[in-house]
Amino acid sequence: MVGTLHDLFHRPIWITEFGTYGADKTSLGATDVKMMDKWNAIATQYDIVAGQIYELLDQSEQSGIEAVFGIYDSNGNTTAASNQIKTFLTEHPGGVVY
Repeated sequence: MVGTLHDLFHRPIWITEFGTYGADKTSLGATDVKMMDKWNAIATQYDIVAGQIYELLDQSEQSGIEAVFGIYDSNGNTTAASNQIKTFLTEHPGGVVY
């Protein structure tokens, strides 16, 4: 998909609002880290200039999946996901997808 967009439009690519959801923050963090690693590996090839994780905080007042999309809990406390992502970003300071 990224290659198709690059070839069709020849413009820088911004990956917005990527992420996974769920109460299992260890799996959520691992999946987000895998996505960031893959996109950073092809960033130069496809002119990927940025990417942002969706979303920062769980929304406990919401129902359904919106309640558990955050990498931090609804009070702003760290979770396994936020710790995994912080470690990845520390180890890959030149990345464009964060």
